[in-house]
Amino acid sequence: NLHYHAVGKGQDASSLTLTIHHCIDHTLDTPILIVIDSINSIVNLSHGSYLSLLKEIGLWAMFSRRLSAGDVSFFITAETNKSGEVKGEALSFWSDVYLKMKWKSENVVDMNLAKTRRTAGAGPMGNHLRNWSTGRFEPEEQRSLYAVGSDIYE
Repeated sequence: NLHYHAVGKGQDASSLTLTIHHCIDHTLDTPILIVIDSINSIVNLSHGSYLSLLKEIGLWAMFSRRLSAGDVSFFITAETNKSGEVKGEALSFWSDVYLKMKWKSENVVDMNLAKTRRTAGAGPMGNHLRNWSTGRFEPEEQRSLYAVGSDIYE
């Protein structure tokens, strides 16, 4: 089940929890993935201190996942500051996986798995192309597998 919620002004961890609670079918025992795109936009629309609200929502997501033993998971996107780090910087410490994507050119991003708590192997992943037909980012070297002139990356 996919539930879409357009966030308006005045959101905080409590109001987001209430909204999510109403979207859940409590008769089912299925994991929940909550996508927040982007946490900075939610914080900007909220009332209060930017860094305080960023901390509140970030910690809410982290503790929700931990206390639910992973039954509630989060995918949070965040804009970066001038130094290329997440604004407020605490989100990168609270996350289980921290993937940095830097725009290189049209439909190409440089990916760097900056941190992972669960597996070894953090580090540069190289350039990836946005494949519009699958909704995935694919390693740039796979582009040669497709016919010249293919529009899947455009």
